[in-house]
Amino acid sequence: MPIEDDTLIDTLDFLRPLRRDGRLVLQVQPAAGDVLIPFELQHQQKCCADH
Repeated sequence: MPIEDDTLIDTLDFLRPLRRDGRLVLQVQPAAGDVLIPFELQHQQKCCADH
């Protein structure tokens, strides 16, 4: 998905960018409402934690 200058990102009050080639990069993913959210969420649920 191309990111344009007017693409909205809901930071959810948490950012943890990665450093790549001397630049800070924020990995994002699509969310409801045609916005992007950070790929890494502050409070993540462990996959398959109940198995």
